[in-house]
Amino acid sequence: MLTKLQEKIQQDINSNSDTLQVFIGARRTGRTLTLCDLAIKTCEATPGAVVAYVVPRSMSIKRLIVPVMKTLNINAEYRVADKEYVFENGSKIVFSGSDNGATEDLRGLSFNLAIVDNAGYCDTLTYLVRSILTPAVRVQKGKIILSCILPKNRSHEFVTEFVLPFLLKGKVKTYSIYDSELSAKEIQDIKQDYTPDEFSREFECCYG
Repeated sequence: MLTKLQEKIQQDINSNSDTLQVFIGARRTGRTLTLCDLAIKTCEATPGAVVAYVVPRSMSIKRLIVPVMKTLNINAEYRVADKEYVFENGSKIVFSGSDNGATEDLRGLSFNLAIVDNAGYCDTLTYLVRSILTPAVRVQKGKIILSCILPKNRSHEFVTEFVLPFLLKGKVKTYSIYDSELSAKEIQDIKQDYTPDEFSREFECCYG
């Protein structure tokens, strides 16, 4: 079951008609679980739908994303060789790392939804969005979701090409640790484990 914040994130995405959406989600808000759940719901609701789910490194699919999918009791067959979940209604979630040119394999597909999780750590993000994902969602009038904490590297394309321009337009959604259901004491306990700059960036969604 999703938390109220996770439900709100999905509602914000679904109610936004923009093709390209950017949101910053702090640690401990369940950002990846929220996006995995959204991918599953999209496939269950639309027979034949295809969802792309991109992460920075291919190894993260097996180590991080598939375990999250299993916690959501996904009712689909996972095909290890193809790195995809296939649903009985013909829908599928196709996974890719951004490393070693892996996203080139997404060319030629048509997506109802494309998710780039931890976008601030992906390779060649601008190229991925503009040359691969944007044409791929056009036919189905789908959406591209870029999500991440603020990356340590302020010069990363996620910041310079997407967050900053979208901020100027008032179109970046931000969900900090204060939006979560953690208590003030729990947040304070977490804060003690980080430097002020680290806590600002990873939990308050701003650079210190």
